[in-house]
Amino acid sequence: MDSTRIRRAAVAAALVSFVFFGVKDLVMAAAGGVGRTWWENPPFYIAFVLALVSLVLTGLVACRGRTWIARLGLVLVMLLFCAAAAGVGVLVVGVVQPADPGWIWGELNLFMLPLSALALALVLPRWPVAQLPGRAGTGRGAAGTLGV
Repeated sequence: MDSTRIRRAAVAAALVSFVFFGVKDLVMAAAGGVGRTWWENPPFYIAFVLALVSLVLTGLVACRGRTWIARLGLVLVMLLFCAAAAGVGVLVVGVVQPADPGWIWGELNLFMLPLSALALALVLPRWPVAQLPGRAGTGRGAAGTLGV
């Protein structure tokens, strides 16, 4: 498993997810609002699935070489980070939206999922195994044999 390629695929999936959320908003704007065309659904589902794929790929790379406890901890950290990013997105939109917001203000928080997936894909897999607790293979040499 090549970690660099998987990390790049996670970054690409997050970026394409961000673009598809934008396409969804453009389709909605052309139709005149939320729920006016069924064409807004396919870009949403594609974007959502791509964001989840990005998170799964990031988790695969970040959990490589770690114990199951560290893997569980990393997955929990990723979920908490995404939930916190969504919460911050809702708070920021709530603060800056005008008194009579349109439909677009309700759609802005959707961009937090691909942005948090992108942030995790860029940062989390770059942490070496030695920097996180629960490192698997302690005491092994370069070739995987028991070393001194």
